[in-house]
Amino acid sequence: MILRGLFLFTLAIIILHVALPQSETIWSSYETPRDLLRLILGLVAALAVAVQAFRRPRDESGYRTWLYVGGVGLPFALICAYGVW
Repeated sequence: MILRGLFLFTLAIIILHVALPQSETIWSSYETPRDLLRLILGLVAALAVAVQAFRRPRDESGYRTWLYVGGVGLPFALICAYGVW
């Protein structure tokens, strides 16, 4: 569960960072529709990933799957977060 939570929260942070406007502040994103659309879609996607972090898997095989995915995905997500930042 810890690996799953850390992986999903790292993924949400990456999505939020990529969704922010590149050269402007968050308040000037209303000037260009493309930045506003990217910001809204990024916030929705990050919120959906964060909600999934608080849901538990339904059966025992779900826990096992997330153990494998978290074990492999968490280091990759941390590397990506470091590279994006």
